[in-house]
Amino acid sequence: MGTEESKKEPAGKETSATSGKKILIKDFIVKEGKVTLVTSLLAGKSISAPLPDIHLTNLGGEGQGASPGQVFGEIFKALHEKIASSAVTDTLNQGLKELGKSRGGAGEGAKKQAGAVKEKFKGLLGK
Repeated sequence: MGTEESKKEPAGKETSATSGKKILIKDFIVKEGKVTLVTSLLAGKSISAPLPDIHLTNLGGEGQGASPGQVFGEIFKALHEKIASSAVTDTLNQGLKELGKSRGGAGEGAKKQAGAVKEKFKGLLGK
């Protein structure tokens, strides 16, 4: 069994987390994006909502850069926050309600189907 010292990296050797190329993105902009919900429960239909604009600056730090994984993690976090925002989810929920009404005059089957889609969507977003 090794001691705590033997588990450490040798002096001067970089770990995989610190080695490799680093990137810096000064401006990352998403404009006029759209989120589209497609599921088999919608029977070939889809529901869309506009994605609020995203503008991120200095991804990767102030000049030093970061690994691609770290930078894209920041981007995906921002995307998730916008997709899970009430602006998007409210629009998608309204689309589900309208779809339920158009599929059988707001019949019980259409309501159940819209409810099932809504619950699956909530699960995708971790809510």
